Amino acid sequence: MTAYGRDDTARALARSRAPVVLLTGDSGVGKSVVLQAAQEFAAADGEITPTPRTVRHSGGILQVALLEALGDAVTRIVQKQGRASEVANLLVEAAKRLARDRGQELAKVIGKELLSIVKGRLGPDAGKAFEDYARQLKSAADENLGARLTAAVDPGVAVLIVDFAREVCDIAGEHEVMLALDGGERLRDEDLRLLADLQETLPARLRVRIAFSTNTTANRAASDALCASGAAEFALDGLDTDVIAQWLSDEGLDETMAADVHRVTGGYPLHVGDLVSHLQAGGSVQDAPLNELFAKRTKEAWNGLDVDVAKHARALCVLADPLPADRLPAFLGLDAATYGEVEDRLWRSRIFSVDVNEQRWFHEQRRRFLSEVVLRDDERGRACERAADELYSLLSETNDRQLVAPLAELVCSSPSMLQRDEQLAAAAALSPDELAVAAALMELIEPNGTGAIDGDVLLRYAARTFGAEGDLITSLQTLKQRGLAAFATKSGHALVAPRMRSVLVGATLAGRAATELRRMPIPQAASAVFAEIASRAEPFTKACYGFGSPSAATLSEYAVDLHRPEPRDRVISRPEPGSNLLVRGDFAGRPLYAAISFPDEPARDNAHPRLVGLAGQIFDEQYSVTDVLAHPSHVVPSRRFLNAAERLGTAHAVAQSARRAEADRGPRRGRCRSA
Repeated sequence: MTAYGRDDTARALARSRAPVVLLTGDSGVGKSVVLQAAQEFAAADGEITPTPRTVRHSGGILQVALLEALGDAVTRIVQKQGRASEVANLLVEAAKRLARDRGQELAKVIGKELLSIVKGRLGPDAGKAFEDYARQLKSAADENLGARLTAAVDPGVAVLIVDFAREVCDIAGEHEVMLALDGGERLRDEDLRLLADLQETLPARLRVRIAFSTNTTANRAASDALCASGAAEFALDGLDTDVIAQWLSDEGLDETMAADVHRVTGGYPLHVGDLVSHLQAGGSVQDAPLNELFAKRTKEAWNGLDVDVAKHARALCVLADPLPADRLPAFLGLDAATYGEVEDRLWRSRIFSVDVNEQRWFHEQRRRFLSEVVLRDDERGRACERAADELYSLLSETNDRQLVAPLAELVCSSPSMLQRDEQLAAAAALSPDELAVAAALMELIEPNGTGAIDGDVLLRYAARTFGAEGDLITSLQTLKQRGLAAFATKSGHALVAPRMRSVLVGATLAGRAATELRRMPIPQAASAVFAEIASRAEPFTKACYGFGSPSAATLSEYAVDLHRPEPRDRVISRPEPGSNLLVRGDFAGRPLYAAISFPDEPARDNAHPRLVGLAGQIFDEQYSVTDVLAHPSHVVPSRRFLNAAERLGTAHAVAQSARRAEADRGPRRGRCRSA
């Protein structure tokens, strides 16, 4: 689309020196077109300006959007300058250096993901160079740490991405790198606060431009808050009548209609474009009220489609974002060439009118109109089931957490799926508090652990992490009644275990939590925290860990167990006596423990200071190591002795406290026996 009347704004946006700029305005006012034009003007000046990237519906995660945009920028550098192998090698070395300097294996995971993004953007020859170099960043912690890339908000990830942006700017040389994000209103409050914090640390030659819709009071407040923190703002209003007259003239229409067109469209380019198409088809400006114009133009365009093209649009309009380009034709039962023809017809009719993930797609308001108004209830249900099956298959293949929220929405909108599976129906019907308890249970249970969690711990976590605030005991009982959880009482404590029979049920719960509670549960939280501990404990041989606060006796038993013989089909080391560390910590208010075995005492002693005082943030929650104790494993005292030793340790601490109090009061008569 031509940027009618926007050249001056686009040039000013391209030349702004502000680190972060919001391009604001109402929905349909033309922000996407101006953002693209600004990138093109900057590219003409020699800057590195990848095509604007739309923030995804299914997550709106700032760190993911920035990482993908950074990958686009690296792609542009290689396309412009060549030297693919050199650029790939520089990024690998940067990842290794950041991992070493910051003590975070996560830097390698991010570097590998960045290289993978670039590989996918380039042709097979240049892309192979990035694939080859990415293998150098293989990490044993990939699986655990990789989940952090798609966590709701993770400042640690974002800071490392900014570090990589600095490396990319160095590779770009004298040119500026301008990242452009469209659909910024989809970013959540946590993402916007993180962006406000990051903008002061962005590299000098990096610019971030964000199109941000202010079509609601909440969106306007969010953009105002970001601008108050230092972001610059370019605000767009509707086009004036002179510009509209030029547009009409260019399209071969009567320019004297400009005032009437302005009246019914507000000068919004998206609506002007729709009306121009309508006028070219023989319609008039006066045939619909202003507040129904968008829906009416959509309906008219829809009615003009061939039956076969409309059939395919009916199947697609329940999807918030397009499927990957290589799956769309097969989903519709078409070959690539036929799908290309369908896509062109939808684009020409303006049923498809925007680019989402570099694909032609529905404008969101138009998509919702088709899904919610045009489709009959039974038709919508069948379309949602078909789309849910496809997304579930894609999720199984890719494990892309961005698919979970839209999958849950489709499942909940498919009556036939809910009728066939009572657990699925239960997952779709949970109240917010019941959903919070279910999400907490999913996050806390470790697949290789005991499979159960203390009920009190579960409910406190549901309240703190997922915002539950009602009668949580009743919520837990509801989960049991609906077959999603089981619990039993032992020694006065209720132990709770999940009973989700399928991955689809878990995905539906997780997707609903992401949308309704604004946080997606991250399974294996203890594993993610231990990954941070493990990266600083290397080289170690074995470890056991989990949530809870076992006694010193129990922890010692864990440590001793690590040295016992294992089945012959396992490869084990031969540790020397006295080579364990006992660790206690905290994650999100929950006690965490670990017993770690080392090959020898020097390895244990070298790891000890690296673990003392360790703290950070994972999944938007704080973790810390509170105690690290060296433990000899070659002498195994009785349980009675160990329990007495633990009590003696407590008594020793009390005695020390008493002596400090005595010293504060001054000397007194008598003798003090050393503990």
